[in-house]
Amino acid sequence: FLVMFIIIGLTDKLDGVIARHLNQTSKLGAKLDAMADYVFYPMIAFWLYHFTENVVEGWWWYWVFLLLGLFIIKTILGRIKFGFMPPVHTIGGKAFAAGLYFFMIIAVLYPDLAAKLFPVLMIIGYLNQIEESIMFITHDHIDHNTRSIFKNLKGPFQYK
Repeated sequence: FLVMFIIIGLTDKLDGVIARHLNQTSKLGAKLDAMADYVFYPMIAFWLYHFTENVVEGWWWYWVFLLLGLFIIKTILGRIKFGFMPPVHTIGGKAFAAGLYFFMIIAVLYPDLAAKLFPVLMIIGYLNQIEESIMFITHDHIDHNTRSIFKNLKGPFQYK
């Protein structure tokens, strides 16, 4: 599992890097990348639930399923508002994806450490889903390269 997981994560990251480097990015590529993520996240929850003991326990599962629920609601919201699920590549999304990737590796190798890191990962995941949901609610058009909802703010919270 671990070797396959590492290969999947590396190829997911490298395809985007190579496409941008070769100036071969496309809307289709962004959509395919997002679709892979839509399969990837629920499968990780399934894996955690069935194959790890002591990493995610008790009431934390309610938070996991609530996060998946927010993900599904955001997806439905995007489909209703835009007619499709806009692929977004926010900093929060990238932070959550990277955190989840390394968390899974740590969960296999060091379950006790993973259990301690899990609440931090959940916070990042919730902040990401909230940010992207706000983007879908407040924007009429979503640029898949928008890095943050703070991009258009003025003042000390402006993201450049």
